[in-house]
Amino acid sequence: MNKEEFKITDKTALESKNLCKNCNKILNVTPIICILENDSVREICGRCSYQVAQLEGKKWRQYAYENFAQFLTYPCSNKKFGCDAILNWNQVLDHEIACTFQTTACPLSYTHIFPDKNCDWSGNVKKLNEHIEDAHKDCFVSPPQFDWLDSTINSIFFTHVGSQLVTVVIKHEIGNKFHCLVMVNGNDIESQCYRYQLELFNENRDNSIILRKSRLEPLGCILENFKNPTKMLEIDVDVIKEMLRITKGIHGKFGIVRKNKKEILQLTGIKDPEVLNGCTTPLAGKSKIILPDEPMLQELECPVCNEYMIPPIYICQAGHSICSECKLKVANCPNCRSQFSGARNFTLEKLTTRVHYPCKNREIGCSFVTTSDRIRGHESSCELSETPCILRCAHRCLRPSMYNHLTEKHANSLLAANTLHIRDVSDKKESFHVLYVFGELFRFSIKGSGFNPYKFNVQHQGMAEEEPVFKYELQFVDESPLGLNLSMTNSCQVLTDVPNKAHANAVNVPWEMLKPFIFDNKYFYFKIMINRI
Repeated sequence: MNKEEFKITDKTALESKNLCKNCNKILNVTPIICILENDSVREICGRCSYQVAQLEGKKWRQYAYENFAQFLTYPCSNKKFGCDAILNWNQVLDHEIACTFQTTACPLSYTHIFPDKNCDWSGNVKKLNEHIEDAHKDCFVSPPQFDWLDSTINSIFFTHVGSQLVTVVIKHEIGNKFHCLVMVNGNDIESQCYRYQLELFNENRDNSIILRKSRLEPLGCILENFKNPTKMLEIDVDVIKEMLRITKGIHGKFGIVRKNKKEILQLTGIKDPEVLNGCTTPLAGKSKIILPDEPMLQELECPVCNEYMIPPIYICQAGHSICSECKLKVANCPNCRSQFSGARNFTLEKLTTRVHYPCKNREIGCSFVTTSDRIRGHESSCELSETPCILRCAHRCLRPSMYNHLTEKHANSLLAANTLHIRDVSDKKESFHVLYVFGELFRFSIKGSGFNPYKFNVQHQGMAEEEPVFKYELQFVDESPLGLNLSMTNSCQVLTDVPNKAHANAVNVPWEMLKPFIFDNKYFYFKIMINRI
């Protein structure tokens, strides 16, 4: 009798017994980890690898099993709900996070987390939003905010970001610590299309702390999300109270936003991000994640600083290239010691427009990738870039921490937008102030004294070398019975490194035009307003 080599004799047993001891799904996602516990071995699949570090016992990776299992095909874990996909080893996880046959329960059905809730709904993931909208209208909060009072009760509420429904859970852990989890009803790719921040402040709003998360999480994986601390923000109420000098409760406000089209295109490969609205799920196989061109980038390393070169790129007499910053620091080529002239390597510069560069902050969490003509613009506004104080003191910090620094060290330089301010014309100093509008920082500068023209300008800290996205209106107010009014508008400029360059594109107001608004021969009133273009 002829027998077929390498034939599986019992597929049912293979499917039912070869399961992860944590999620009870087939062991078909790497890494497969074995853990020895009390003389028995537990196998954990790659879906649950985040839990391995928390488990005690001897651990090892099952390389032999992985090497064998990669040659098999597998059913989707949603087979019992109707999915008939047959998947190769390397397709399993991508398919599962995009599978439209997922069955989920209402988040308010987990009574061990929300004992005061009791919803028994479960069904197809596409119907969950509709159920929440109809059955839990009392749980919607807009704008999304929360008060940390002396309570250990877990809380859940819903809100909308555009047409997308977002779920926010505040879960008590131990002592006075909480975890905050923000989710959308979608797969992992859709969840990455949003980011959020949580601003914590005291009752007077004069002190605040902002915590940020670069993505949301899938609502269908709520229980798995709670097992993984990296998916949540941790709130230590005692520490926050001490930092904010709070004696009463902490107030929190969520800012949840959809990423811009460029970021979503990079994540999904889909040019029209509206396709991802609701819980419409693209096939993961069609998603295109742009990665840095590592082999090409190795050839583009500057021999001096070892950073990747972008135009302008200079060339020595023997043909070796160097970046523009290092050319200012060295006179001779580090490779052949010949001198550098002003010649540029235009051939190499043209090539860089086709190479994908990573953000310089890649090692600390930024995943942005783009071509050479755009990478510096991103890095100038990257939230993970350390930046000098907008008022040019010696302090440097990450961009999200800048506002806290300003409130602590430069409170007198903060101006409120659309509010009446006063200027003493005898003040001959060039003055700089900061406005915080739309979650962005703007530096407002005034230069002028006596009978000379006055110069006014507004520069946007987060603006790249592109078209401006904000404009400002400067308004002079006459407090006399005549009620004169003078206003002028200009676009917000790129923030300059040297403050006295702030007036290169400033609004110039001649003294004769400003004179009718001077009272007591000494002061004038003005307002500054900032709006999106």
